[in-house]
Amino acid sequence: KSEDSMVLSKLSLYLFMPAVIINAFNVEMTNDIMTGLIIAFFVAVLIHIVLLVLDYILKKYFKAINVERASIMYSNAGNLVVPIVTYVLGEEWLIYSSAYLIVQLVFLWTHGVRLFSDQKISLKKILLNVNMLAVIAGFIIIFSGLRLPNFIGEITSSLGAMLAPSGMIIAGMLAASVDFKKMMKIKRLYLVMIARLVIFPV
Repeated sequence: KSEDSMVLSKLSLYLFMPAVIINAFNVEMTNDIMTGLIIAFFVAVLIHIVLLVLDYILKKYFKAINVERASIMYSNAGNLVVPIVTYVLGEEWLIYSSAYLIVQLVFLWTHGVRLFSDQKISLKKILLNVNMLAVIAGFIIIFSGLRLPNFIGEITSSLGAMLAPSGMIIAGMLAASVDFKKMMKIKRLYLVMIARLVIFPV
């Protein structure tokens, strides 16, 4: 049932994704990796600034409601993008995807939270997010020169490999409960789809 997808979602968030991130940083730091990380962070920040400008335009001129704005601005850079990067470019590129995830997490727990509530921005929630903790652990690993023991490395690699299949299963479970005939009659949905799948990516 669609509601059962919550179990897989929690496994993905609290186990599979952190494993992917830690595994990505379990490499030897080189000048090329350092340069790539700096570029990845800079580009990720720049992309999110551009997205904020586009988000403002959506709000002002298209009267987009908050759930539409969040759906358009915050991509699924974890569950789906990380596996694609792994399969297309190789695991060595995951470290740069993690750089994007870090920036997105900060924006998600600041701008994203403010879209749905008036609560104050919590630095604690940003830093203690399980994926951010995995990033911090990854930084400790790569900058200290430490390496995970082989058997632990194999565990994080195997758990990380579960991210893509679980993401596909979750998407299928949720899609199975959707009334597509009714949904396709919602005119605003087409604006969200075009913005999310065409305009913002471009």
